[in-house]
Amino acid sequence: MPYYSWSFSGSLSFSAADTVFCIFDSGENDVVSTVSATLDATNPVHTDTYGIYAHFYAAGATVPIDGTGYFVLGSGADPDARGFETPAYGSAHWLAAGGAITDPIPPHARVQVYVYPRGGGGFGSPKTFDLVASGAWSGELGSIYCSYGTRLQAGQQIVLVITEAVIGAAAILTPELAVFAAVWGAFVGWTFVPGEVCGSPPPTMPVFTDADFLYGSQIPAPGSIGKFWTALQAALWPMYCECLPATGGSPPAVPYPIPTVPAPPSGIPLPPAPIVCDANDICTTLNGIVGQLRVLSAQVSYVRSDVQLIQRQGVPFGYLAGTVHSGLSGQGQFAVSDILGLAVTFTTLPGTITPIAGDPLTYHQVGKISIGTADGWTRSWQPTHSPYLILPVSGAFTLVGWTFAAGVVATITELVREP
Repeated sequence: MPYYSWSFSGSLSFSAADTVFCIFDSGENDVVSTVSATLDATNPVHTDTYGIYAHFYAAGATVPIDGTGYFVLGSGADPDARGFETPAYGSAHWLAAGGAITDPIPPHARVQVYVYPRGGGGFGSPKTFDLVASGAWSGELGSIYCSYGTRLQAGQQIVLVITEAVIGAAAILTPELAVFAAVWGAFVGWTFVPGEVCGSPPPTMPVFTDADFLYGSQIPAPGSIGKFWTALQAALWPMYCECLPATGGSPPAVPYPIPTVPAPPSGIPLPPAPIVCDANDICTTLNGIVGQLRVLSAQVSYVRSDVQLIQRQGVPFGYLAGTVHSGLSGQGQFAVSDILGLAVTFTTLPGTITPIAGDPLTYHQVGKISIGTADGWTRSWQPTHSPYLILPVSGAFTLVGWTFAAGVVATITELVREP
């Protein structure tokens, strides 16, 4: 039988004791004979141990018929040589440390490898560790499903462009993949070629972790776009492809099951539940939707106001003249509120201060302007031109102080943001 290898590397976080990650799936078109695996975890938090669990399925089954547990310390790969525990489901099979799962006749159709936390290390949450896992399995491809081959369904397009309707149909056919519908929206406009895809078994559904999404969102990580494209093609395969029929009185072909994926990663938000409405009282549902839209509209309005305020203050396109403070000499200070900047103009200069020629004229040792709050002062500016602009100034400042050389009289104008 052919021999295949698999590997996994990533940081896993378990928010609850029943959280699991599927790190390998042979697919449902395989006859599995042997499976082996090794793991090595580092940087454990709130857990000393973790487990690997192998599930086996008969052809077309949704409930595993046997499995094997394997638990090792998070600090290394099975340093205590405890090996695999006795399998569940009452199976007589077992997997020795470093050995392989030998499957009896009749062969199983699928193997999935799950990882989950296992006791120890206190009761904190979440339990996390960095995991590197690898393994191998042997089996036969295509010997259970579509044993006579595959083809494009009659009447289907050889080439098509992905649209929202295509994505919606895939999500309806495979409801558990609806969590990826928002992600698949990025593929609108891409070209899908059923004429090529249907010439082989459906793509194996990838294993997704939190690392495949931008933190806390349904936005795919740039490096994982290919995995999401493979998942979409796997979901579309049964919509456009089919088994070649049996000939000459042979047993009918067994179609590939609808693709399945493990539970979505714990770090991404789930899509909203579908709306259930009464066809005899549709207005109640519509009024509820209108109410939600009003709330959303108000929230968007608040966000727009906040963004506009940040733009006006932080990256202004212009400013307006505000309060004018004239006849200033010597030293002193005045209070300000929500200013964007200051304009300083010298109305009187003593003969001891001579400008340096140029456009504009340049002055030195005329004085300084400082800004601050009741808690203290920040940097100072020494005006070298007249007028002299100080921009931008944080709206948090509430005091402006000045100190001018003897004989200097100046006007300071507050600059405020546009409405």
